[in-house]
Amino acid sequence: MSDPTAMLEVEAGNKTGIYHITVSNLPFNTQWTELKDFVRTVCEVDYVEVFNASTHAWVRVLGYEDYCKAFQLLNGGVFKGRYLVADCRNANEKISIRTLVDVGQPLHRWTVASSPGPAPSYAPERVQVRASLKPS
Repeated sequence: MSDPTAMLEVEAGNKTGIYHITVSNLPFNTQWTELKDFVRTVCEVDYVEVFNASTHAWVRVLGYEDYCKAFQLLNGGVFKGRYLVADCRNANEKISIRTLVDVGQPLHRWTVASSPGPAPSYAPERVQVRASLKPS
């Protein structure tokens, strides 16, 4: 059985400074730490989510400069012998991302709160989501 997931909408990176890059064609059983270490060779990485039942993941970076560096690496880059495919739509538009959920725990939608500092801060907003439990 695959891990339970839920879909969340994230605002466009050019509005928030928070960029989500979806990635496909990863080797099966890629660990999030492996992907994060790979991307950290070119920029700072805020968060990585890898879906072990598939070849998909997403990487979150802060700031346009780090987004450009990460996207350039992930779109066509070779990771563990496989060419990666990355999606750049979140640079300018809202997208939906899949996230792992812990069944039995409340799920939060993360929204950007205004912050006087250079990096945006996050504020959780509780939402009701049904986890999808699909057999693998």
